[in-house]
Amino acid sequence: MPQTERLAASEGSYAVVFAQRLSLSLPFGFVEQVQSVFGLTPKEARLACSLAEGLSLKDAAQRQGIRFKTARSYLEGIFQKTGAHQQSQLVAVLKTVQLILGNAAMTERRPAALADYQIPATDAA
Repeated sequence: MPQTERLAASEGSYAVVFAQRLSLSLPFGFVEQVQSVFGLTPKEARLACSLAEGLSLKDAAQRQGIRFKTARSYLEGIFQKTGAHQQSQLVAVLKTVQLILGNAAMTERRPAALADYQIPATDAA
């Protein structure tokens, strides 16, 4: 029979990890909420949310009926306004916002839960 050891609470460091399944579909009103929270234009908000839904920039541009070059220009504005430096970071930020706001219809203009939200720093500049 294998021996088991019990760890005392004072031994070592511990971490707690919470996992939640994220849906690629965004809740009703999320585009408008992202627009309001980050000060995006309607086109920037739609593009950012398309990326959060898992589309590539090329596919998001096609969905909006704009050129890829135009989408890249919008993306630069989105980066400036959200503090993100790359698409993967932007998607992480938007998914974090989605978790904070929940999946219910959003009516509050600037939710208190996001009032002090800061984009986490990354090594990429």
